[in-house]
Amino acid sequence: MFGQVIPRSLLWSLSIWVVLTIGVIGCGSDEDNEADEGNEWVGTWTIESIDGLNYEMFWTSLGYSVVTNNITFHDDGTLDIEVGVEGLATTKAMGTYSLSGSNYTASGLNVSTTAEEDTGSDEDTGTWVREGNTLTITSNNGTVIVLKKQ
Repeated sequence: MFGQVIPRSLLWSLSIWVVLTIGVIGCGSDEDNEADEGNEWVGTWTIESIDGLNYEMFWTSLGYSVVTNNITFHDDGTLDIEVGVEGLATTKAMGTYSLSGSNYTASGLNVSTTAEEDTGSDEDTGTWVREGNTLTITSNNGTVIVLKKQ
């Protein structure tokens, strides 16, 4: 489908897609979770799928392995994202997020990747649903990301 070599534009798009659409997790400790029981995002999560494609299986089918897959939402409204594929790009982002009912906003996302220069900031909005250890985020651009709590 994509061949053996992934075009740089696809890596860039996937990296930005993950970063801008997510706004996920915070490596919350037990104290964080107790202090902010109302915030269902607090904690560290991994990407399960993007638009129905299993994240790790996608990269494995192309001969790569996922080396980092962490999205952390902190109880203070900040977030850290680090996703990377062996031999390809590692993307890191830091920013803020807010929840209002079933709506979210992730903003001030300062993105850097080993494949590109700093991409600056952006904002993403959408809706979310949490069922047990699964968080499903649907961006207003239509992207659906499913996360699993670590």
